[in-house]
Amino acid sequence: MELSQLTPTASTVYLRLLGQEITLNPVTLSDEIWLEETFKDGIVEIFEKVNMVDICRIVFRLMCDEDKLLFKVVEKHSIGEEGLEITTKLGGAKLLNSYISGWDDKSNIIGALVDTIGASRPAPDDSKKKEQILNQPTGQ
Repeated sequence: MELSQLTPTASTVYLRLLGQEITLNPVTLSDEIWLEETFKDGIVEIFEKVNMVDICRIVFRLMCDEDKLLFKVVEKHSIGEEGLEITTKLGGAKLLNSYISGWDDKSNIIGALVDTIGASRPAPDDSKKKEQILNQPTGQ
């Protein structure tokens, strides 16, 4: 796919544990520069390895400002391995991580991110046609 074919669009994704939908803005030139500077090796590897920590950093960057307010710093209380109470401050992308549960959430976030970058996903009909072509006996 050529860069001229990319058409970034806004997208939304529902986070079950948050109980809310978040909106991602289309990628801008400013975002592209940030991506290049932040991820020197490129973002392809992040998607190939499904690196959710970095994916959440990108998602938080692209999130609309109104939805970013949902991820302001909060204190999380838990009990550590030794049985001691631990208080941790979480916010931004790290707090976003705590609201992602299961492969469905991960898959939906990646899909929304792909849309905001502008790389369209194949239509269901196209993938069925390709599958039929691939499964056709040779010589026909």
